[in-house]
Amino acid sequence: MKKIVTLAFIFFTLFSKADYWTQKANFPGAIESTGFSFTIGNLGYIGCGISASGTTNEFWEFNPLSNTWTQKATFGGASRNTPIGFSVSNKGYAGLGRDNNNNYYQDLWEYNPVSNTWIQKADFGGGERFYAVAFTVGSKAYAGTGYTAAIVHTNDLWEYDPALDQWTQKTSLPGVIRGDANAFEANGKGYILCGYTTGTTLDDVWEYDPLSDTWTQKASLPGSMRTDAVSFSINNRGYIGTGEGPALGQYLSDFWQFNPLANQWTMKAMFPGTARDQALGFSAGIKGYLGSGCQNSLVNFIDWWEYTADSTTSVQENTSSAGGLQFTISPNPAKDFINISNFKNPGHLTITDARGKKVFETQLPINNHQSKISLTGFSKGIYFVEISDAAKQGKEKAVRKFVKE
Repeated sequence: MKKIVTLAFIFFTLFSKADYWTQKANFPGAIESTGFSFTIGNLGYIGCGISASGTTNEFWEFNPLSNTWTQKATFGGASRNTPIGFSVSNKGYAGLGRDNNNNYYQDLWEYNPVSNTWIQKADFGGGERFYAVAFTVGSKAYAGTGYTAAIVHTNDLWEYDPALDQWTQKTSLPGVIRGDANAFEANGKGYILCGYTTGTTLDDVWEYDPLSDTWTQKASLPGSMRTDAVSFSINNRGYIGTGEGPALGQYLSDFWQFNPLANQWTMKAMFPGTARDQALGFSAGIKGYLGSGCQNSLVNFIDWWEYTADSTTSVQENTSSAGGLQFTISPNPAKDFINISNFKNPGHLTITDARGKKVFETQLPINNHQSKISLTGFSKGIYFVEISDAAKQGKEKAVRKFVKE
Protein backbone atom coordinates (compact mmCIF):
# COMPACT_ATOMS: atom_id res chain seq x y z
CA MET A 1 0.00 0.00 0.00
CA LYS A 2 1.34 3.43 -0.94
CA LYS A 3 1.98 5.78 1.94
CA ILE A 4 -0.30 8.80 1.99
CA VAL A 5 1.63 11.94 2.90
CA THR A 6 -0.25 15.02 4.03
CA LEU A 7 0.67 18.58 3.08
CA ALA A 8 1.46 19.37 6.69
CA PHE A 9 3.96 16.53 6.85
CA ILE A 10 5.61 17.57 3.61
CA PHE A 11 6.05 21.14 4.74
CA PHE A 12 7.36 20.02 8.13
CA THR A 13 9.93 17.87 6.35
CA LEU A 14 10.78 20.64 3.92
CA PHE A 15 11.14 23.46 6.41
CA SER A 16 13.00 21.37 8.97
CA LYS A 17 15.96 21.63 6.61
CA ALA A 18 15.09 24.35 4.08
CA ASP A 19 16.10 27.98 4.50
CA TYR A 20 13.41 30.29 5.89
CA TRP A 21 12.84 33.34 8.09
CA THR A 22 10.77 33.71 11.28
CA GLN A 23 9.88 37.05 12.84
CA LYS A 24 11.02 37.46 16.43
CA ALA A 25 10.42 39.99 19.21
CA ASN A 26 10.87 43.61 18.12
CA PHE A 27 13.89 45.40 19.50
CA PRO A 28 12.74 47.51 22.51
CA GLY A 29 15.71 49.88 22.81
CA ALA A 30 16.80 53.11 21.16
CA ILE A 31 19.34 51.68 18.68
CA GLU A 32 18.14 52.17 15.12
CA SER A 33 21.16 51.43 12.90
CA THR A 34 24.97 51.39 12.47
CA GLY A 35 25.75 49.78 15.82
CA PHE A 36 28.02 46.86 16.68
CA SER A 37 27.09 43.23 17.24
CA PHE A 38 28.71 40.02 18.45
CA THR A 39 27.80 36.60 19.87
CA ILE A 40 28.85 34.97 23.13
CA GLY A 41 27.75 31.36 23.40
CA ASN A 42 24.18 31.19 22.14
CA LEU A 43 23.37 34.79 23.04
CA GLY A 44 23.49 37.74 20.66
CA TYR A 45 24.46 41.29 21.60
CA ILE A 46 24.05 44.69 19.94
CA GLY A 47 25.17 48.12 21.09
CA CYS A 48 25.79 51.78 20.25
CA GLY A 49 24.65 53.15 16.88
CA ILE A 50 22.20 55.85 15.93
CA SER A 51 19.01 56.59 17.87
CA ALA A 52 16.26 59.16 17.42
CA SER A 53 18.22 61.59 19.62
CA GLY A 54 21.65 60.98 18.09
CA THR A 55 24.33 58.42 18.89
CA THR A 56 23.79 56.06 21.81
CA ASN A 57 25.83 53.73 24.02
CA GLU A 58 22.98 51.36 24.90
CA PHE A 59 23.85 47.67 25.01
CA TRP A 60 21.37 44.78 24.75
CA GLU A 61 21.37 40.98 24.92
CA PHE A 62 19.06 38.76 22.86
CA ASN A 63 18.16 35.27 24.08
CA PRO A 64 16.91 33.18 21.13
CA LEU A 65 15.44 30.46 23.36
CA SER A 66 13.15 32.82 25.27
CA ASN A 67 12.85 35.32 22.38
CA THR A 68 13.58 38.16 24.81
CA TRP A 69 15.73 41.29 24.87
CA THR A 70 17.49 42.37 28.08
CA GLN A 71 19.31 45.67 28.54
CA LYS A 72 22.82 45.17 29.89
CA ALA A 73 25.59 47.42 31.24
CA THR A 74 26.04 50.53 29.09
CA PHE A 75 28.94 50.32 26.63
CA GLY A 76 32.10 51.51 28.41
CA GLY A 77 33.15 54.13 25.90
CA ALA A 78 31.47 57.23 24.55
CA SER A 79 28.25 57.06 22.53
CA ARG A 80 29.01 56.42 18.86
CA ASN A 81 27.92 54.93 15.55
CA THR A 82 29.71 52.74 12.96
CA PRO A 83 31.90 50.87 15.49
CA ILE A 84 33.24 47.32 15.12
CA GLY A 85 32.23 44.34 17.24
CA PHE A 86 33.62 40.81 17.62
CA SER A 87 33.93 38.07 20.22
CA VAL A 88 36.78 35.79 21.22
CA SER A 89 36.12 32.82 23.49
CA ASN A 90 33.67 34.02 26.14
CA LYS A 91 34.28 37.77 25.88
CA GLY A 92 32.87 40.43 23.57
CA TYR A 93 34.75 43.42 22.14
CA ALA A 94 33.65 46.71 20.61
CA GLY A 95 35.26 49.99 19.66
CA LEU A 96 36.28 52.51 16.98
CA GLY A 97 33.50 54.53 15.26
CA ARG A 98 32.51 58.19 15.43
CA ASP A 99 29.85 60.43 16.95
CA ASN A 100 27.66 63.23 15.60
CA ASN A 101 30.16 65.90 16.70
CA ASN A 102 32.93 64.65 14.41
CA ASN A 103 34.79 62.90 17.19
CA TYR A 104 36.52 59.76 15.94
CA TYR A 105 37.62 56.81 18.05
CA GLN A 106 40.28 54.11 18.13
CA ASP A 107 39.51 52.72 21.58
CA LEU A 108 38.60 49.08 22.24
CA TRP A 109 36.50 47.75 25.11
CA GLU A 110 36.04 44.20 26.44
CA TYR A 111 32.69 42.92 27.75
CA ASN A 112 32.48 40.20 30.40
CA PRO A 113 28.99 38.61 30.34
CA VAL A 114 29.49 36.94 33.73
CA SER A 115 30.12 40.19 35.61
CA ASN A 116 28.19 42.35 33.08
CA THR A 117 31.08 44.82 32.97
CA TRP A 118 33.23 46.63 30.41
CA ILE A 119 36.97 47.34 30.69
CA GLN A 120 39.14 49.32 28.27
CA LYS A 121 41.81 47.49 26.28
CA ALA A 122 44.65 48.55 23.95
CA ASP A 123 43.72 51.12 21.30
CA PHE A 124 43.31 49.89 17.73
CA GLY A 125 46.70 49.95 16.01
CA GLY A 126 45.46 51.63 12.84
CA GLY A 127 44.32 54.84 14.52
CA GLU A 128 40.90 56.49 14.51
CA ARG A 129 38.54 54.60 12.25
CA PHE A 130 34.86 54.25 11.37
CA TYR A 131 32.90 51.93 9.05
CA ALA A 132 35.65 49.32 9.52
CA VAL A 133 35.05 45.54 9.64
CA ALA A 134 36.14 42.79 12.02
CA PHE A 135 36.13 38.99 12.15
CA THR A 136 37.48 36.30 14.48
CA VAL A 137 39.54 33.24 13.59
CA GLY A 138 40.40 30.97 16.48
CA SER A 139 41.82 32.91 19.42
CA LYS A 140 42.60 36.07 17.43
CA ALA A 141 40.50 38.86 15.97
CA TYR A 142 41.17 40.91 12.85
CA ALA A 143 39.99 44.42 12.00
CA GLY A 144 40.62 46.84 9.16
CA THR A 145 39.43 48.82 6.14
CA GLY A 146 37.01 51.69 6.78
CA TYR A 147 37.55 55.45 6.87
CA THR A 148 40.09 57.50 8.79
CA ALA A 149 39.18 60.73 10.57
CA ALA A 150 40.20 62.54 7.38
CA ILE A 151 37.48 60.52 5.51
CA VAL A 152 40.10 58.56 3.60
CA HIS A 153 39.40 54.95 2.59
CA THR A 154 41.80 52.29 3.87
CA ASN A 155 42.73 48.66 3.19
CA ASP A 156 44.94 47.81 6.17
CA LEU A 157 44.42 44.77 8.43
CA TRP A 158 45.33 44.40 12.09
CA GLU A 159 45.40 41.32 14.31
CA TYR A 160 44.27 41.58 17.93
CA ASP A 161 45.52 39.07 20.50
CA PRO A 162 43.30 39.24 23.62
CA ALA A 163 45.75 37.18 25.66
CA LEU A 164 48.46 39.81 25.12
CA ASP A 165 46.08 42.76 24.63
CA GLN A 166 48.16 43.63 21.59
CA TRP A 167 47.57 44.75 17.98
CA THR A 168 49.88 43.63 15.15
CA GLN A 169 49.67 44.88 11.56
CA LYS A 170 49.20 42.17 8.93
CA THR A 171 49.20 42.11 5.13
CA SER A 172 46.80 44.71 3.74
CA LEU A 173 43.75 43.74 1.70
CA PRO A 174 44.99 43.67 -1.94
CA GLY A 175 41.63 44.82 -3.32
CA VAL A 176 40.72 48.48 -3.62
CA ILE A 177 40.58 50.62 -0.48
CA ARG A 178 37.07 50.71 0.95
CA GLY A 179 34.64 51.41 3.75
CA ASP A 180 31.12 50.14 4.56
CA ALA A 181 32.26 46.58 3.79
CA ASN A 182 31.32 43.25 5.38
CA ALA A 183 33.22 40.37 6.93
CA PHE A 184 32.71 36.84 8.24
CA GLU A 185 34.73 33.75 9.18
CA ALA A 186 34.37 30.27 7.67
CA ASN A 187 36.58 27.15 7.83
CA GLY A 188 39.38 28.95 9.63
CA LYS A 189 39.60 31.79 7.10
CA GLY A 190 38.41 35.37 7.22
CA TYR A 191 36.49 37.07 4.41
CA ILE A 192 36.08 40.76 3.53
CA LEU A 193 33.64 41.63 0.79
CA CYS A 194 31.66 44.37 -0.92
CA GLY A 195 31.63 47.94 0.45
CA TYR A 196 32.25 51.31 -1.14
CA THR A 197 35.22 53.13 -2.60
CA THR A 198 35.16 56.61 -4.11
CA GLY A 199 32.36 56.64 -6.67
CA THR A 200 32.02 52.86 -6.83
CA THR A 201 29.99 50.22 -4.98
CA LEU A 202 31.77 46.86 -4.79
CA ASP A 203 30.96 43.13 -5.04
CA ASP A 204 34.43 41.56 -4.79
CA VAL A 205 35.27 38.92 -2.17
CA TRP A 206 38.65 38.31 -0.51
CA GLU A 207 39.77 35.40 1.67
CA TYR A 208 42.40 35.88 4.38
CA ASP A 209 44.51 32.98 5.68
CA PRO A 210 45.89 33.87 9.13
CA LEU A 211 48.43 31.04 9.04
CA SER A 212 50.18 32.33 5.94
CA ASP A 213 49.10 35.98 6.28
CA THR A 214 47.96 35.92 2.64
CA TRP A 215 44.90 36.98 0.65
CA THR A 216 43.13 35.18 -2.20
CA GLN A 217 40.37 36.66 -4.35
CA LYS A 218 37.24 34.50 -4.46
CA ALA A 219 34.05 34.44 -6.53
CA SER A 220 32.31 37.81 -6.51
CA LEU A 221 28.90 38.15 -4.92
CA PRO A 222 26.44 37.42 -7.79
CA GLY A 223 23.67 39.63 -6.41
CA SER A 224 23.76 43.40 -6.54
CA MET A 225 26.90 45.27 -5.53
CA ARG A 226 26.24 46.64 -2.05
CA THR A 227 27.31 48.60 0.99
CA ASP A 228 26.11 48.56 4.61
CA ALA A 229 24.83 44.98 4.43
CA VAL A 230 24.58 42.35 7.19
CA SER A 231 26.84 39.30 7.25
CA PHE A 232 27.47 36.34 9.56
CA SER A 233 28.45 32.68 9.40
CA ILE A 234 26.62 29.44 10.21
CA ASN A 235 28.20 25.98 10.02
CA ASN A 236 31.24 27.18 8.06
CA ARG A 237 29.11 28.97 5.49
CA GLY A 238 29.12 32.73 5.06
CA TYR A 239 25.92 34.73 4.60
CA ILE A 240 25.25 38.28 3.42
CA GLY A 241 22.05 40.20 2.71
CA THR A 242 20.23 43.52 2.70
CA GLY A 243 22.25 46.74 2.24
CA GLU A 244 22.18 49.50 -0.37
CA GLY A 245 22.92 48.87 -4.05
CA PRO A 246 24.83 51.05 -6.52
CA ALA A 247 21.88 53.39 -7.10
CA LEU A 248 21.06 55.91 -4.39
CA GLY A 249 18.10 54.59 -2.42
CA GLN A 250 18.34 51.08 -3.93
CA TYR A 251 17.62 49.11 -0.77
CA LEU A 252 18.07 45.36 -0.97
CA SER A 253 16.44 42.30 0.60
CA ASP A 254 18.20 39.45 -1.23
CA PHE A 255 20.20 36.98 0.85
CA TRP A 256 23.16 34.83 -0.19
CA GLN A 257 25.18 31.89 1.11
CA PHE A 258 28.89 31.34 0.38
CA ASN A 259 30.43 27.86 0.36
CA PRO A 260 34.17 28.46 0.80
CA LEU A 261 35.19 24.93 -0.17
CA ALA A 262 33.36 25.14 -3.49
CA ASN A 263 33.98 28.89 -3.88
CA GLN A 264 30.30 29.13 -4.76
CA TRP A 265 27.45 31.53 -3.96
CA THR A 266 23.84 30.33 -3.66
CA MET A 267 20.81 32.59 -3.40
CA LYS A 268 18.73 31.85 -0.31
CA ALA A 269 15.30 32.85 0.97
CA MET A 270 14.76 36.58 0.57
CA PHE A 271 14.79 38.63 3.75
CA PRO A 272 11.03 39.05 4.40
CA GLY A 273 11.21 42.39 6.19
CA THR A 274 11.32 45.73 4.41
CA ALA A 275 14.46 46.21 2.32
CA ARG A 276 17.02 48.27 4.28
CA ASP A 277 20.64 49.14 4.89
CA GLN A 278 22.77 49.71 8.00
CA ALA A 279 20.93 46.90 9.79
CA LEU A 280 22.48 44.76 12.53
CA GLY A 281 22.95 41.01 12.63
CA PHE A 282 24.71 38.08 14.23
CA SER A 283 24.56 34.30 14.33
CA ALA A 284 23.87 32.28 17.46
CA GLY A 285 24.20 28.51 17.32
CA ILE A 286 22.73 27.33 14.03
CA LYS A 287 20.55 30.40 13.50
CA GLY A 288 21.17 33.84 12.07
CA TYR A 289 19.51 37.10 13.18
CA LEU A 290 18.92 40.34 11.30
CA GLY A 291 17.00 43.45 12.22
CA SER A 292 16.80 47.19 12.91
CA GLY A 293 18.37 49.31 10.15
CA CYS A 294 16.98 52.17 8.11
CA GLN A 295 16.33 53.68 4.73
CA ASN A 296 18.38 56.85 4.19
CA SER A 297 18.35 57.45 7.98
CA LEU A 298 14.76 58.67 7.59
CA VAL A 299 12.75 55.45 7.94
CA ASN A 300 13.94 53.29 10.84
CA PHE A 301 13.01 49.73 11.79
CA ILE A 302 12.70 47.79 15.05
CA ASP A 303 11.71 44.38 13.66
CA TRP A 304 13.98 41.35 14.11
CA TRP A 305 14.08 38.13 12.14
CA GLU A 306 15.57 34.69 12.67
CA TYR A 307 17.11 32.81 9.75
CA THR A 308 17.14 29.00 9.68
CA ALA A 309 19.74 27.70 7.26
CA ASP A 310 19.23 24.62 5.13
CA SER A 311 21.55 21.63 4.96
CA THR A 312 22.25 21.90 1.25
CA THR A 313 24.14 24.26 -1.01
CA SER A 314 22.25 23.54 -4.22
CA VAL A 315 19.19 25.26 -5.60
CA GLN A 316 17.15 22.10 -6.09
CA GLU A 317 15.37 20.90 -2.94
CA ASN A 318 15.67 17.12 -2.65
CA THR A 319 12.29 16.66 -1.07
CA SER A 320 10.95 13.11 -0.96
CA SER A 321 7.90 12.59 -3.12
CA ALA A 322 4.79 10.88 -1.86
CA GLY A 323 4.18 7.46 -3.33
CA GLY A 324 5.08 7.55 -7.01
CA LEU A 325 4.42 11.24 -7.52
CA GLN A 326 7.43 12.82 -9.24
CA PHE A 327 8.20 16.00 -11.16
CA THR A 328 11.15 18.22 -12.08
CA ILE A 329 11.64 21.97 -12.53
CA SER A 330 13.86 23.53 -15.19
CA PRO A 331 15.65 25.81 -15.61
CA ASN A 332 16.58 26.37 -11.98
CA PRO A 333 17.44 29.17 -11.24
CA ALA A 334 14.97 30.68 -13.72
CA LYS A 335 14.35 34.16 -15.12
CA ASP A 336 11.37 34.19 -17.49
CA PHE A 337 9.67 30.80 -17.10
CA ILE A 338 9.89 27.32 -15.60
CA ASN A 339 9.08 23.97 -17.16
CA ILE A 340 7.26 21.46 -14.96
CA SER A 341 7.98 18.02 -16.41
CA ASN A 342 8.06 14.27 -15.75
CA PHE A 343 4.76 14.20 -13.88
CA LYS A 344 2.70 11.15 -14.80
CA ASN A 345 -0.83 12.12 -13.80
CA PRO A 346 -2.99 15.26 -14.04
CA GLY A 347 -3.04 17.28 -10.86
CA HIS A 348 -3.33 20.65 -9.16
CA LEU A 349 -0.22 22.88 -9.07
CA THR A 350 0.33 25.65 -6.51
CA ILE A 351 3.30 28.01 -6.17
CA THR A 352 4.01 29.76 -2.87
CA ASP A 353 6.75 32.23 -1.94
CA ALA A 354 9.25 31.85 0.90
CA ARG A 355 6.71 33.28 3.37
CA GLY A 356 4.04 30.76 2.42
CA LYS A 357 1.92 33.17 0.36
CA LYS A 358 0.20 31.59 -2.64
CA VAL A 359 1.25 33.39 -5.83
CA PHE A 360 0.03 31.03 -8.57
CA GLU A 361 -2.11 27.95 -9.13
CA THR A 362 -3.37 25.93 -12.09
CA GLN A 363 -4.59 22.52 -13.15
CA LEU A 364 -1.99 20.44 -14.96
CA PRO A 365 -3.25 19.21 -18.30
CA ILE A 366 -4.36 15.64 -18.92
CA ASN A 367 -2.10 13.49 -21.12
CA ASN A 368 0.62 16.15 -21.15
CA HIS A 369 3.76 15.47 -19.15
CA GLN A 370 5.21 18.98 -19.41
CA SER A 371 3.82 22.41 -18.57
CA LYS A 372 5.47 25.81 -19.11
CA ILE A 373 4.72 28.53 -16.55
CA SER A 374 5.55 32.20 -17.09
CA LEU A 375 7.30 34.00 -14.22
CA THR A 376 6.15 37.44 -15.32
CA GLY A 377 5.24 39.38 -12.20
CA PHE A 378 7.27 37.13 -9.88
CA SER A 379 9.75 38.97 -7.67
CA LYS A 380 13.27 37.64 -7.28
CA GLY A 381 13.49 35.00 -4.57
CA ILE A 382 12.78 31.41 -3.59
CA TYR A 383 9.47 29.69 -4.42
CA PHE A 384 7.95 26.28 -3.70
CA VAL A 385 5.98 24.29 -6.27
CA GLU A 386 3.46 21.81 -4.90
CA ILE A 387 1.65 19.26 -7.08
CA SER A 388 -1.21 17.14 -5.77
CA ASP A 389 -2.33 14.03 -7.66
CA ALA A 390 -5.91 14.39 -8.93
CA ALA A 391 -6.30 10.60 -8.97
CA LYS A 392 -5.72 10.55 -5.22
CA GLN A 393 -8.22 13.37 -4.50
CA GLY A 394 -5.35 15.68 -3.59
CA LYS A 395 -4.12 13.48 -0.72
CA GLU A 396 -0.81 12.68 -2.36
CA LYS A 397 1.51 15.66 -2.86
CA ALA A 398 5.10 16.56 -3.67
CA VAL A 399 7.05 19.81 -3.33
CA ARG A 400 10.08 21.21 -5.14
CA LYS A 401 11.99 24.50 -4.74
CA PHE A 402 13.20 26.93 -7.41
CA VAL A 403 14.85 30.35 -7.51
CA LYS A 404 13.59 33.29 -9.57
CA GLU A 405 16.56 35.43 -10.59
